[in-house]
Amino acid sequence: MKLQKMVVIGAALSAGLVFVGMSNAGVISQALDYGPGLLPLTNPFTQVMNFNEFQSSLGTLTSVTVQIGDTSSGSVQVTNNSTKSSDYSISLGEQLALKDPSSTVLASFLDQSLPSSATIASGNSDTINTTASGASPVTTLSSNLSQFIGSGQIALLLSGSGVALVSGATPYSAATNSTSLGVVTLDYNYANAAPTGAPLPGSGALALMGGVTLIGTMAIRRRAVR
Repeated sequence: MKLQKMVVIGAALSAGLVFVGMSNAGVISQALDYGPGLLPLTNPFTQVMNFNEFQSSLGTLTSVTVQIGDTSSGSVQVTNNSTKSSDYSISLGEQLALKDPSSTVLASFLDQSLPSSATIASGNSDTINTTASGASPVTTLSSNLSQFIGSGQIALLLSGSGVALVSGATPYSAATNSTSLGVVTLDYNYANAAPTGAPLPGSGALALMGGVTLIGTMAIRRRAVR
């Protein structure tokens, strides 16, 4: 029974070694703020985001994922230009876009506040103050990855613009006054480069199994002597 337990433990450990040897995926994550600290960016804005490039010595870049997180605060003023009083639904929006050096859009996102209701008489205006806060869906890039590879930096351009999202009687006019801040996250997903001179996957497992066999043999010999 003792010998059986030793063999089971040895097999479990060797399986773990094989699994580690076969693991070859990696992720490098970078996060850059826009409008950091107490100086949020006034809409509309553009800001260059300089991300470190992926070093090919680490392996093969398989995909790049991008996400934009945003918080925009401000006001929306709506003027009812129709001939009668009307109920309006009003939201503050922030339209964001991230472009690569060739001006290709990598990710876009409309951050939108919860709607506010206002009843505005004909010819009158009303202003709501609100905040929009959210994150874009994660965008996965699997083509044109060479632009992210190198030993320097890649300059991505982020643009943002405040927009009024209004529904109600027409015609009406709307104006926004808002500021924004947030973070852009860029992940490099890659396959590791095989280290030179590394043992073949599973060789550690074979060595360990050999040790277990030796322990089992010693246990049998001791029992025979007794």
